Amino acid sequence: MTDEPAHHSGRGATWVVRAVAVLLLVIGVYPLADRLNIADPQQWWLRAWHAWRLWIVALLLLAFVLARDNTAEWGARAQRWRVKLLTWPPRRFALAAALLTAALSAAMGWIMFASQPVTIDEQSQLWQAHLLTYGRLFAVAEPHPEFFSTMQTVTYEGRWFSHFPIGGPAVQALGLLLHAGWLVNPMLAAVAAMALYRFASRTGDEAIARLTTLLFALSPFVLIIAGSRLDHVATLAAVWVALAAVPAWLAALDDEAAARAAAVIGLGLGCAVIVRPYDGTVATLVVGLFQLTQLGRRGIRWRSLAVQALAGAIPIAVLLLVNRALTGHPLRFAYDVLNGPDHRPGFHLSPLGYEHTPLTGLFRVSTYVMRMNAALLGWPVPVVAVMAIAMLAWRRASRWDVLLCGFLVATLAAYVLYWGDGSFHGPRFLFEVAPVFLLWIARFPSALRQRIRAEVPRVAVLLLLPLWLGAAWLVPSTHLEPFGVWSLTVGSTEVDWVSRAIRTEAAQRHGRPALVFIQDGWHNRLTARLRALGVAPFAAQLLVGNFNACTIQKRLDDAERRRFPAGVAVQYVTSVMREPNDSRPVHGLSALEQLALPPSTSPPAGCEWEYEHALARRMDMARLLPYIALDASGRLGGDVVFARDFGARNELLRNRFGDREWLIARPVIRGDSVRIELQPWVASDASSR
Repeated sequence: MTDEPAHHSGRGATWVVRAVAVLLLVIGVYPLADRLNIADPQQWWLRAWHAWRLWIVALLLLAFVLARDNTAEWGARAQRWRVKLLTWPPRRFALAAALLTAALSAAMGWIMFASQPVTIDEQSQLWQAHLLTYGRLFAVAEPHPEFFSTMQTVTYEGRWFSHFPIGGPAVQALGLLLHAGWLVNPMLAAVAAMALYRFASRTGDEAIARLTTLLFALSPFVLIIAGSRLDHVATLAAVWVALAAVPAWLAALDDEAAARAAAVIGLGLGCAVIVRPYDGTVATLVVGLFQLTQLGRRGIRWRSLAVQALAGAIPIAVLLLVNRALTGHPLRFAYDVLNGPDHRPGFHLSPLGYEHTPLTGLFRVSTYVMRMNAALLGWPVPVVAVMAIAMLAWRRASRWDVLLCGFLVATLAAYVLYWGDGSFHGPRFLFEVAPVFLLWIARFPSALRQRIRAEVPRVAVLLLLPLWLGAAWLVPSTHLEPFGVWSLTVGSTEVDWVSRAIRTEAAQRHGRPALVFIQDGWHNRLTARLRALGVAPFAAQLLVGNFNACTIQKRLDDAERRRFPAGVAVQYVTSVMREPNDSRPVHGLSALEQLALPPSTSPPAGCEWEYEHALARRMDMARLLPYIALDASGRLGGDVVFARDFGARNELLRNRFGDREWLIARPVIRGDSVRIELQPWVASDASSR
């Protein structure tokens, strides 16, 4: 325990908690995002509130009826549940909660994603992880990178690598080396569960700590992210391991104990920085500021900070050294090389082409917190409202509550500053602070019972969490209700069967070297060629999505034929933006396929082949890049090399891959059934432009 009571309260701490509760009500329960008139109102929110009103009333009535009919019995049952929850020794409970979290996360990953990466973020980090398994930080850049590049890969001074910091790929590389990449995030979630329990139990009530940990293990938001390959899980585990060591640091009575706790704090925060520098820096500032307020006159705490700084510097030094090896400067991240300074947090023109202002930042954060109502637990009530009520009713606010509120508010403020959208089955940018929400939700019964004197309402309050939890897990998957664990998971599966079928078919070649072309659409062909000239990825997408694709195509071909230098070629191609625009985005295309063309029922003259091969047909080079091997020199090699299909331009690869059999993947899709045929690529079938 710490050298001060865990429940030490003060008026200042209580008002901090209440202020944060009001903030959450304003941005997450009141639909502030929909009132800012930045985008159309979120239709899911309207449906959710319609459903929530019915369920809130129904379950409240049920709780009161049960409590009134047999008040003593339900009160006794609640006490027995509490005793059972506290029966297991702390270590055994922590281990059981960790195993439950890991098992459910792995199951969720299999159910929703077939234990495969599904987003471009996951694919890019997986590719970088594969490079690490070859003992390399980067691959040797290809002479014609447009055949292989993706939105999140960087070609820089002959080096080719992912734009993500090295920490996330390094964690995934460990899984690849153990042939269990799908298990990495579930195990990290298990570590986070133990760390959360350790923190909560050392800073508050044991029963609430255990309830919080169980809610963590049963949160669909936690399980979905942990079932994916996203790097948020590693950051979550690292941050909460650090937080769990802070009470021990405060309680230390000698230099050795303080140094040991400080080393864990420093290493945890440093690991968070190397995985997600932005989130890790936010956590480091919050924890560091909290520690500074707790130093007092105890010399052992002051001395331990040097150990903490040294431990934290180790992973950060690795990050800086890798940056230097990849981009030439320790503080130049691959993000900066790929998208320029517009990628950084702050209020400025974003890489997406819009001006990021405090208003747009507030809009994004409000949508995140609003999403948390449904995504966090899948309950038939808005859980942010439950959390806010608990915070407003809580009488015993402590310094630990201030720490957690500071962490939450700092994270929200950080993402007001960030232009990107962080949605993946919920607000993934808030994943690291999800335990803060869960801790206050677990306090909800205790907080209300502090304020209620009548016995029936006191017992009814105890029944609400079990009723909400039961409804979330027992209501079957349905598109009619915007809540429920199965609606959020089974009803939202994302499995990339096409790329999986291509890899399966290619693997059956049994060692015969091949170059397999992937037709991932006109949009990807154009943006890849623009990126090869040095256009930033998002700028390339905006250009292709809003200006005449055929004009862009012809100018790219003309610049290549006339051997324009890259800078001149970019000016020549992008001059289309300064000319009268007779094109409109083609209706019904996905973001992977989006094009702009003049209204017409016939293919644009001179772009017939491109028009006929405009659709991606569920194929995406980004999903196949992580599965290409490297040769001894660090260049693409192995039995099968996948490349983007450019029709007649494929001949540019003849010198590089002419010794392989050239094939093209053609999908045969019938409903959810996918069959891939690898057919010989014939030059006469391609455009002769």
